[in-house]
Amino acid sequence: MALNMMSLNSILTMVTGIGFVLLIPGPTNTLLLVSGLKNGVVKALPLIIAEACGYTAAIGVWGLSLSTIPVGVFWIQSIIKALCSFYIFYLATKVWSYGRNSYYEDNISFPQMVLASSLNPKALLFVSLFIPTSSFDNINEFIFFTLIFTILLIPIGLLWISLGGLIRRNPSENSLLIIYKILAVILIAFSCVLFLSIFS
Repeated sequence: MALNMMSLNSILTMVTGIGFVLLIPGPTNTLLLVSGLKNGVVKALPLIIAEACGYTAAIGVWGLSLSTIPVGVFWIQSIIKALCSFYIFYLATKVWSYGRNSYYEDNISFPQMVLASSLNPKALLFVSLFIPTSSFDNINEFIFFTLIFTILLIPIGLLWISLGGLIRRNPSENSLLIIYKILAVILIAFSCVLFLSIFS
C-alpha cells in the first residue's frame, strides 16, 4: 500500500504544505474571521466543522474527478472554476454589505460555510500538490489523509475566528466598516484571480 511506502519526510512535507495553504487568507478564512467578529468565538466554532465537511467533500470530488476525467476535456474544470469564482464574488458582496447592515444581521450560516469551503479553489491545490492520487483509490488512505487534514484545519480555523473575536473586543463603527471592506476586497481579488486562471 502506498501509505506504507511514504517516508516521514514526505508526510512532513505534505503537512507543512497543507498547513501553509490553510493559513493563507482566502474565502473560508475570511468568513471565519467575519463570523468571529460578528458573533464571538464560541458561536462561530461550529463553522470550523462546516469548513472541514466542505473541504473533505471537495477534496474527494476533485481527487476522483482528476483521475477519471478524460485527457483533453478541459472545459469541465473551467466551468467548475467559473462557478467557484462567481460564488466567491457573491460572498464578497455579502461581506461588503456588513458595513451597512445591523451588526447582528445576516450571519454566516453552517450551510453557507460548507458550500464556500467546497467551492474554495484551495481544495484543488491540495489535491494537485500535496495529497497522493493513490489515496483516492483506497478508503483507508483517504481516511488517513482526511484525518491529518482535519487536525491541521481545526487550530488554523480557530486562529482566524479568534482574530475576529479579538477585533470584536474593541469595536468602533469606522474600524468595523474598514475591516469588512478590506475582507470583501480580498474575496473579490480571489474571485478575479480564479476566473482569470481559466484563460491561462
